[in-house]
Amino acid sequence: MGGVLALLQYVEAFNAERFELPSDTEWRSLTTFWPERYDENDINLFGYSILANVRRALKAMAVQS
Repeated sequence: MGGVLALLQYVEAFNAERFELPSDTEWRSLTTFWPERYDENDINLFGYSILANVRRALKAMAVQS
């Protein structure tokens, strides 16, 4: 369960453009999910919502166990 939660947190951070390449400071991670609906920070709302909801559900399941 911990590994799944860590993976989802990593994907959320990737989609929020929190990663860059040391060899190319102009490159930043970004979301590539579908459909294309973005907020004011260019974060894809559909993909982010799905990942955030899955993470919260798994975390709640872990607490209940």
